[in-house]
Amino acid sequence: MRARYESHCSLDGAWLIARKFNDSYFNVYGINNYVRFKLFTKIEEFDLISMEFREILSAVVRMGTCSEFALGSARLLRNSLGCKTRVAVFKTVDHAFPEVRINGTWYVFDLTYTTRNKPVEASKYAEYLHNECVMEHRFCEVLRAGFDGLIDSVTGEDLRAEHGFNLNN
Repeated sequence: MRARYESHCSLDGAWLIARKFNDSYFNVYGINNYVRFKLFTKIEEFDLISMEFREILSAVVRMGTCSEFALGSARLLRNSLGCKTRVAVFKTVDHAFPEVRINGTWYVFDLTYTTRNKPVEASKYAEYLHNECVMEHRFCEVLRAGFDGLIDSVTGEDLRAEHGFNLNN
């Protein structure tokens, strides 16, 4: 991968790899719960599986919800380009997305939902969602959820201020 796309973590290279992963990813969000249960009973017993194995499994299987996409793409970007990554999750909405740190700046790589067309600088994510909310109502719920809580899935760190969700409002 490094030889094909680039030898370091760049925004263009990381976005290209994330898009390629997304193109071959089967998102099961919204599938009948019984069917989804049958497909993912073993995969979703993640409490019994290490984070490393969860990431590898998500990258290899290339199927799941936004959470599995976030885990798999974060792992792929770390292994292929040496990117620093994390997975952000909302506290009040069932949604997760990967982020990539490039030249000291975090970028949202939410190809499954909110940033399908381009990466968005994390510090401008609330503003981006606000602008999208004006055009498409589905983004309004995510914008509100950002104010309620956005955390790093591993460390539990509160990411709201870093993503432009002014906590004083």
